[in-house]
Amino acid sequence: LVAFTFLFINAEVWEVAGTLDWARLGTILGLFGLLGAGFMISRLPRELGPLARFERREDVEPLLAGSPAEGMPVPDPSATPDPTVRQWGNAGLVVLFTQGLRVAFAAALIGGFFVAFGTLAMDPATVASWIGGDPQVLATIGFFGSELVVTAEVIRVSAFLAGFAGLYFSVYLATDPTFREEFFEDVRTELRESFAVRVVYLDLVGAAPARESASVEVGG
Repeated sequence: LVAFTFLFINAEVWEVAGTLDWARLGTILGLFGLLGAGFMISRLPRELGPLARFERREDVEPLLAGSPAEGMPVPDPSATPDPTVRQWGNAGLVVLFTQGLRVAFAAALIGGFFVAFGTLAMDPATVASWIGGDPQVLATIGFFGSELVVTAEVIRVSAFLAGFAGLYFSVYLATDPTFREEFFEDVRTELRESFAVRVVYLDLVGAAPARESASVEVGG
């Protein structure tokens, strides 16, 4: 937020983003979103690969606490088949959806802050000098005996910087150790627990047909 505040009060940013039409602005924001999603997708194999691998039963048992598989016998996890492509895809969607919501929420907070800050701090005359024309007034708000002007240019610049901040945040979310510990470890832990339950579940599903077959033979 501090870093992008310096961009917000930069005349060149207003000259570029403040004069964009809504269609081009939407396209640029979509491009930021695609770049951020593409970067996170490229990191998924490295992030998800180790989560489904268990070497010993002792690696699985602590993760079953609080799950429906708690207390059930744990098979040798090295014999558990690898997740299918569809299962990897489901796990990847969990990560992308969770992280995408966090990126969108952070970007929305930054965009909202800039709209409020720009309305309070940016005089229409200053905005006019930066964009080279009269700003488009969307609303006026009474404020302690004065008027605050909400302009389309403030919305455009705020949205542009919010989209760029979202891209910036998505890259840091996947690479910076501090960000990863704060925003990603909880997702990793939940997926690790899910894969641990999967080890027990597949063993039970595989054992059920064998027990049924033996029961039929005894009955015969």
